[in-house]
Amino acid sequence: MKNLLTFLSAVMLTAVFACQPNLEPQIKQLHEQSLAVGSEVAPKVEALAQQKNSINIQGRALTQEEILFTKDADSAEATFVNWNKEMKQAEAMPANQERLTLEQALYDAILVFQKQVETLVPKPGF
Repeated sequence: MKNLLTFLSAVMLTAVFACQPNLEPQIKQLHEQSLAVGSEVAPKVEALAQQKNSINIQGRALTQEEILFTKDADSAEATFVNWNKEMKQAEAMPANQERLTLEQALYDAILVFQKQVETLVPKPGF
C-alpha cells in the first residue's frame, strides 16, 4: 500500500511537471528586449546626470526650472538603478510563471521610463 501511494505520487508529480508549458523562450525574449531598451536609455540617464551636475556647480542660486530639473534627474537616476537591480534579481529566478510576470512588469516599466526620460532630454537653455 505504501509503495503504491509512493508510485502514484511520483506519477502525479511527473504528469504535473510534464504538462507545464516551457516559459523559458518567453522569459528570455522579454529579458533581452528589456536589456535592449535599457541600453538605449542608459546614455540618456547619464546625460541627465551630467547636465544636473553642471547646473549644480554654477555657484549661483538656481532657478525654479533648474531645481525641478535636478530633482527629476535625481529621480530618473534612482529609478534606473532600481530597475537594473530588479533585472539582476530576475536573472537569478527560476523560469516559472512568477519570473515571466516579473519580466513583463520590468519590460513595461522600462518602456514607460524611456518615455519619461525622453521628456527630460535634452533640456534647452541649460
